[in-house]
Amino acid sequence: MNYNRPNQIINIVKEGAIDKASKSYRQLVVLAILGGSYIALGSIFAIIVAGGMIQTSILNPGLVKLVFGLTFPLGFVLVTLAGAELFTSTTAIMSVGVYSRAIKLNELLRVWLISYLGNFLGAIIVVYFFAYSTHIFSTDYYRDFIFSIADKKLSNNFYTTFIKGVGANWLVCLAAFLTYSSKDVIGKIFALWAPVTAFVAMGFEHSIANMFFIPLAKVLGANINFFDFIIKNLLPVTLGNIFGGVVFVGLAYSFVYSERK
Repeated sequence: MNYNRPNQIINIVKEGAIDKASKSYRQLVVLAILGGSYIALGSIFAIIVAGGMIQTSILNPGLVKLVFGLTFPLGFVLVTLAGAELFTSTTAIMSVGVYSRAIKLNELLRVWLISYLGNFLGAIIVVYFFAYSTHIFSTDYYRDFIFSIADKKLSNNFYTTFIKGVGANWLVCLAAFLTYSSKDVIGKIFALWAPVTAFVAMGFEHSIANMFFIPLAKVLGANINFFDFIIKNLLPVTLGNIFGGVVFVGLAYSFVYSERK
């Protein structure tokens, strides 16, 4: 067979959790910065393509969302194939390791924390040096597109934003699991592309992507303060991402397929 079954995937994921837990602080920091940077670069690509579809956004806004979703997964391809560290998919991977007792809870928390902060730093680096300093979004229609993204992300209540975070990471972690089902590069790319495209097109919330989108809108002139960014968006999205990744993917599949020691 040219693919791995779910029971085989769980064992591969468990080994992945052990590998993450064994990495040094410096290794995790570098990989996490790269992971956040890759998601930010994929976000730039999506904005450049979908943000330029001005007439289409009026006549067929659903098509713009689809194009945005189809271009956004570039960052996830880079993370997966280049081996970077991404907090959102790591929520599920590390929870599999804890459930099977292959790693300890404190190791999970260590990897989560370093991944999250490193991803944040990587996203901010790309915001400043590759999105803001290059002036690639200097035209009004790109700024308006970015402002509208940030405004939508900050306009929902805590519960709605939390649920959107759950939905996003349910699909993201499924994408990560599906990459383990394939034994070749093309298969891995196709396996992750559909779930990631779906969560983006549906308007769900991904904490690491938001570390890029909202700060980018801020540096371009949007009226956004730090409190709104953290409390209205990043906090509920992060909690939702953790819940979606851990409960609906990591623990669900571990319960069915993993043998606890």
